[in-house]
Amino acid sequence: MIINLLRTLLALLTLLLAVAQVSSAASRQSPPLKSDSLVWQKLISSAYQSLNKPGSEPADLNQANLLAGKALNFSKERNKLLWQADVYLLQSSIARESGNKKQAADLIRSAEKIYENSGDWRRWGNALMEKRLLYEIDGKELDERIVISEKAVSMFLKTKDKLLQADALKELGDLLQIRGDYPRALTVLKESLSLYKQANFKNLQGIYDLLGSVSTTLGMNKEGLEYGLEAVRTAEAVGDSTMQLCTIYNRIGITYMQLREYDNAYTYLQKSIDIARRYGDDDTVILLAHNIGSLMNLEGNPGMKPPLQYFRNMLKTYKSISPRELVSILGILVNICDKLNLDEESHKYFEAMSAIMEKQQVDPFDQMAYYQYGAQHFLHRKELKKAEYFINNLRSMSTKTGVRENRAYSERLMFRLDSLRGDYLGAIRHYQRYQAARDSMNRKQNQEEVAMLNVRFNMEKKDNELKARAENIDLLTKRGLLQQQLLEKTQFNRNITAAVLILSVLLLVLLFNRYRIKQKNSMVIEQTNEKLQKLVEEKSWLVREIHHRVKNNLQIVISLLNIQSSNLQNDAALKAIKESQSRMYAMSLIHQKLYMTDERTSINMKNYILELSSYLKDSFELDRRIVLETLAEDIELDVSEAVPIGLIMNEAITNAIKYAFPEDRSGHISIMLQNLENAFISLIISDNGIGMPVDSDWHNSESTGFSLISMLASQIDAELKIHSQSGLTISVQFQPS
Repeated sequence: MIINLLRTLLALLTLLLAVAQVSSAASRQSPPLKSDSLVWQKLISSAYQSLNKPGSEPADLNQANLLAGKALNFSKERNKLLWQADVYLLQSSIARESGNKKQAADLIRSAEKIYENSGDWRRWGNALMEKRLLYEIDGKELDERIVISEKAVSMFLKTKDKLLQADALKELGDLLQIRGDYPRALTVLKESLSLYKQANFKNLQGIYDLLGSVSTTLGMNKEGLEYGLEAVRTAEAVGDSTMQLCTIYNRIGITYMQLREYDNAYTYLQKSIDIARRYGDDDTVILLAHNIGSLMNLEGNPGMKPPLQYFRNMLKTYKSISPRELVSILGILVNICDKLNLDEESHKYFEAMSAIMEKQQVDPFDQMAYYQYGAQHFLHRKELKKAEYFINNLRSMSTKTGVRENRAYSERLMFRLDSLRGDYLGAIRHYQRYQAARDSMNRKQNQEEVAMLNVRFNMEKKDNELKARAENIDLLTKRGLLQQQLLEKTQFNRNITAAVLILSVLLLVLLFNRYRIKQKNSMVIEQTNEKLQKLVEEKSWLVREIHHRVKNNLQIVISLLNIQSSNLQNDAALKAIKESQSRMYAMSLIHQKLYMTDERTSINMKNYILELSSYLKDSFELDRRIVLETLAEDIELDVSEAVPIGLIMNEAITNAIKYAFPEDRSGHISIMLQNLENAFISLIISDNGIGMPVDSDWHNSESTGFSLISMLASQIDAELKIHSQSGLTISVQFQPS
């Protein structure tokens, strides 16, 4: 029996040891929740590091996928649904980088479902920002990408996270400007900028650059340049010297080109190229070099010396560029050499370009560029038959492709060709066609500018009727300026035409035609000025009518108070009504003066003080017992300042008449208004009455008069001082607007 008992105890001891070992192993395999979070975060961050390495190397993507798989298993073991959704989002990015968009879309849908069920708007918004990358930025896919970005904005709006909202709005604004919806893009990007600033985000160069690009596209070149320069200042302040700064410099350079500030344009385009070369981005270098070449060949930019050696070196340096890019550099060199009369070198570059064009299949636009280079080159060499061949090809190709600028330019080239041949009538005919085409394009451009101005006007239109009228006048003024610019441009073109046609017998006919056009334009300008004058007169009449009606309404109120006072027996009520009447009269007098004079916004305070003093004297039936003395300089005040000053004078004089001279004492009240040396105006109202009690404090006074005076003084940011010495003195100093 004892042996059996020992065996039982031994079995129990063995069981306890086994349980202890299992518990120890379990504790080692299931760390605390905090440790779980650290392990998961390490797996996720390591996977993203592999994914975000430069390029899309298979080894990096495989490593990221392996770590993502471990993170997913880890999440499932802990039954963490949000962690699983985060891994799905990571795996979607890996699939997208690997080119498997279908798998990426399936993974994002799985993540979105979990985020939606959990109500995690931040994560859902991040999933949508990843989802948008599955769609291209053209055609219907661009529209879908915009819809997704708008949904992401709404998600981040629920999180109250200003930085995430700003990022999503920036993406939305960029997509809208790609689609061509520039007015809405500008509004969205401005909202994004505001949120970035509220979040104290410093790297604002990207959003400034987008705002500059959109503003310039809308024809707001000045605003576009300001945003671009702000992007540069911001990038330099935060030490950003990435390819983003290259893009910023390039856009500023193009903006300066449109503003015809060619030296500044060259400076920023050169800065852009320097950054692209530093990063070894040959494609961007060639693109930017083409922009510099375009700058050199702009009409109206004769003073800038073409950088021949720069493009020679580029031709030697970039050996691995594509044939298309090589043709672009060679074309620029042909133009530069022709300008510098380096005929042999120019022709060598043109033959090299022709050899490439014969071997390569190029699109119609590259073909047109080649024809244009050829036409210019052979016109310079005075090889007229070859020049005619290239001009005819340029004209034919531009007609097929519908490129109106090239079609117009071919007529200008034919004008030069016929001039060299001595066929002046033919030259005139081609120049007229060139001018007609340019005028047509200018009209279309002006129509688009006017339409864009209308869009901007409608965006900024407010409900306030008076402000809307002012905006209408401003819009008409802008249209008048646009018409004036169009007339000046037309006049300039006509002058050039007349200078060319002076060699022919058609001079008198064209001069007569110009005379008729000038008369017609003068009539249009006169009609426009009459309309603007009529609008100004209508506005002036409206303002005058408003002051008249306000004055009448105040007089009606004063009359009603008179009627009411005749039926009252209560002295306190009569006193209150009389005080209200004087205040009403002080305001009514201002509107009466505005109505009676041509000046609608300012009041002559000297006359006003005299009339108000006279009214108060008559109102309180003062005899010679109390003398009112006014010393006022000839000062004009805006109505917004005249009303408070008038009410202050009314309260101060009324209080002095009522309380300063009890028991029918005689007294003197002085009102003085004068200019001070520091651009301030001083109003002093004083009396020689009994003043205030020694221990009284007007700041804490329950008097309605003092409270009203203090409130009116603060309304115009005035300094108010009240002294009680040999009577009471109220001093108000303020700076007029």
